[in-house]
Amino acid sequence: MSHDAALSPDGSKTFVTGWTDGPTGTEDYATVAYDAATGTQLWARTYDGTAHQYDEGWAIAVSADGSRVFVTGGSEGVGTSTDFATVAYDAVTGQSLWLKRYQGGYNYDFGVDVAASLDGSAVFVTGQSQSSNLVTDFLTIAYDERTGATLWEQRQHPCSGSCAAIPESATMGPDGQTLFVTGAASTGTPAGFGFYTVATDPISGAVKWDELTSFGDRQSFPYFIAVSPDGSKVFIAGHSTSLTDCCNNGATAAYDATTGGLLWLRRFSKHQFYWDADVTGLAVGAGGAKVYITGTTQRDAFAPDGWALAYDASSGRTVWSSRLSGRYSNHIVVSPDGSKVFVGLGTNDNHVTAASLEASKGTILWQAQDVPGYPGANVLVSQDGSRLFLSTTVEDPPSVIDFETIAYST
Repeated sequence: MSHDAALSPDGSKTFVTGWTDGPTGTEDYATVAYDAATGTQLWARTYDGTAHQYDEGWAIAVSADGSRVFVTGGSEGVGTSTDFATVAYDAVTGQSLWLKRYQGGYNYDFGVDVAASLDGSAVFVTGQSQSSNLVTDFLTIAYDERTGATLWEQRQHPCSGSCAAIPESATMGPDGQTLFVTGAASTGTPAGFGFYTVATDPISGAVKWDELTSFGDRQSFPYFIAVSPDGSKVFIAGHSTSLTDCCNNGATAAYDATTGGLLWLRRFSKHQFYWDADVTGLAVGAGGAKVYITGTTQRDAFAPDGWALAYDASSGRTVWSSRLSGRYSNHIVVSPDGSKVFVGLGTNDNHVTAASLEASKGTILWQAQDVPGYPGANVLVSQDGSRLFLSTTVEDPPSVIDFETIAYST
């Protein structure tokens, strides 16, 4: 099952990670490298954890110089339940360079995202870690990129007592001076959870700021994070659910990247689309003037519609909205020149495709032909903007699950 994808900095390789059935019939990490120009498979590697049980590769990143690939996720240990497991590979050969496992002493530790430093000194893994009071914290670990030696560990939640914090996404600021992690955390209100974001010094692991944002009486979970190209703003996107009705609303927040101060907060509801709105992607325009989010609404239980929205990055004003009828929307990226937005799409009958939208107005420029694949695809765009890569999962033949990566001319 494909779960995450990344491009090498020079655009020559695409990397996909997820999991596959191992020799014992349980899941192992699976990571594959492809030639971005031809689609030729360059190498494939699996990782079977110490318990030889369930191991899921969850996130992937490439070093700034393109020489190493890092994969993290959750791996069952011997007598330790689920652990962080992070593997570094040589990007050219796929040789395993180092492996690090982390178990916090309780039942559950799971790596959900990974980010590389810009200077090549460290790689940062973040995830859920169960603490002594049997709730989960944000746990971020910095490893030496070359050796895997632990540089620092940081455990974080927004209260002094017992409260839950569930990380989802991490990214490095464009100047390499701040690591940002976001997820959900207990607000101490009836709503339960809000957006929680932590900014960290990547050298020392010291917290620069943390911010917990509540959406009033709405339970809110962020899934995506992005930073403006000038490093001044941090954007978080997810969903919020009313305690009084059935449905999710999309939610986006902007923060001052230096102080953590909330700049604006927006959500969109069933009145703009139909009765539900799940966010599945976030991207910032090349110039930083717009923020784009995508997701899926439901007309009824069997009729999904994908959508994309553009916000003014400074004010949060809606610039445009566009609907992609009859499709699940899965991920969003922006062309390097900022002129186009690309969205991955899926259908109820397990087909996938991609669409291109005009970044200034949201006009659909093209939508590719459907091909077999599970909804939930990742999309990547090449450095020159000429190619779009979509990574998904396909059954071929039936009951055999394969990774699938498709390249489109933009």
